Amino acid sequence: IDRIDTKKTEDKVYVKVIDYKSGSREFQLLSLYHGLQLQLVVYMNAAMEIEGKRRGGKEVVPAAMLYYHIDDPSVETAVELTPEEINEQISGQLRMNGVVNSAPHIVDLLDQTMESKSAVIPVERKKDGSFSARSSVLSGPELKTVSDYVSRKIAEIGREILDGTISLNPYEKGSEEACTYCTYRKVCGFEASLPGCAKRKLEELDREEALHRMAEEGEGDSPQNRMTH
Repeated sequence: IDRIDTKKTEDKVYVKVIDYKSGSREFQLLSLYHGLQLQLVVYMNAAMEIEGKRRGGKEVVPAAMLYYHIDDPSVETAVELTPEEINEQISGQLRMNGVVNSAPHIVDLLDQTMESKSAVIPVERKKDGSFSARSSVLSGPELKTVSDYVSRKIAEIGREILDGTISLNPYEKGSEEACTYCTYRKVCGFEASLPGCAKRKLEELDREEALHRMAEEGEGDSPQNRMTH
């Protein structure tokens, strides 16, 4: 984990994890649901476990999971800007991406100077105080759903590795496909024109449906349901 920040109160510990990236990265629930973007949540799960052991008795709360693009942005403008205006534009380009706990007091802890739009986290507030559609936020229960889902997904992948599952099974998701940047493309033997070779077309889901399915799968894997089956 590149960075862990914590905020301790009398009975809680709030945890923020940051993953430094050399390229831009966007947090997508759909990619997470399909098992393509698990790393950031795995980091948060590990960080919360660590803090839980260190701060025995305190509730550990996920505050934010963020990507920070390591970059040296420049500002091009046709008019002269003040140093403050330049810094504001640079900060905007370095604004972190990811997902934030939607509890208002946690957002305030993450950015104590925020007014309508945060310069550091992917959160914007409307005039009525609610979050805009451009904000990347999840509620506490939604974060728990995502956390539990990723834990189950990691266990499933681990079992497949131990079972020796190495089938050629690349995916397509909209205009994105697994083969584009794959370093094993020249040696894997997959060729779409050959019989039996076809990419998996991953289902497109909106945010609410992806969360709903994650929660449903968790209910289906509950101890009560396992006993019933």
